[in-house]
Amino acid sequence: MKRFQFRLERVLQLKQQMELQKQQELGVVTARMQIAEHTLAEMETRRSEYHQQRNDLVKTGSSQRDIFMMNQHQQHLKQLVKKQKQVIARIQKEVMAKQAALQDAVREKEKYEQYHAHKWDEYQRSVLAEEQQFLDEVALRKHHFDPQIQGK
Repeated sequence: MKRFQFRLERVLQLKQQMELQKQQELGVVTARMQIAEHTLAEMETRRSEYHQQRNDLVKTGSSQRDIFMMNQHQQHLKQLVKKQKQVIARIQKEVMAKQAALQDAVREKEKYEQYHAHKWDEYQRSVLAEEQQFLDEVALRKHHFDPQIQGK
């Protein structure tokens, strides 16, 4: 009896490796997204703190130069926050692209796994059919060559 051989086994293995690679790529981009979001949160916190400090300077009647410098720094932080939001938007698009690529890789792998399962089922049915045929032949020979059965 022959062994089960799936001719596309190597292709299936490649599809599994591709899926794993896509998962890793998505993980890297997701980690970058988390870092970018954490950086944005820190920037927002600093911006809020500087805003509070500026308000305190105004209330205490500090010099115009100090208030001006604080305003300049706040404007700079505002620009940095805006740039960070743009970075996050770009990374978000990249995340979505990586998710789509992963979904495609999963679908492709699943097609080959389904085909593999179908071929395995075919193989199992053929093995059972061969075994049944063998048993039928044994029973038939026993019936033809057994003198006790022929005399009845």
